[in-house]
Amino acid sequence: MRSVWPMLREFSADTFEIDSRVFRTLKLLFFKPGQLSIEFSRNRRANYVSPLRLFLFACFVHLGVLAVLISSGWLSRAISEPTDWSGYIEPTAEQIESVRSRLAPEQRTRLDEIMERGLDDMNWRTVATYISLDPAEAAASLRCSIVC
Repeated sequence: MRSVWPMLREFSADTFEIDSRVFRTLKLLFFKPGQLSIEFSRNRRANYVSPLRLFLFACFVHLGVLAVLISSGWLSRAISEPTDWSGYIEPTAEQIESVRSRLAPEQRTRLDEIMERGLDDMNWRTVATYISLDPAEAAASLRCSIVC
């Protein structure tokens, strides 16, 4: 019987040791991802890091970076800073109606729902900005994105 601590030490050593296999795997993963899959399917796995180990390593690196960003306060500043709406232009009623006339009935309903929300809603500002720039182009752009 083995105790838990030696097993955890062995697991962490296997997971976090960085050797040439890590760099070889990352190089293929970023520049030729299909080649890495081919190498694994041909059972040439000794030269590369296992997918599970790579996933665990990436998760811990991600959590570490996130912890540093949170502790430094950078992340909270990036989220809480007010948005600058100085370039925002309110669409006219004619522009809104021009766009509405080009949309399908279900899209008109969705546009009306968004336009009823007012200035505090990000979707409203996005749609209003599209409309105020060019109503003809706005109808085409909104047709693709307004249904979702």
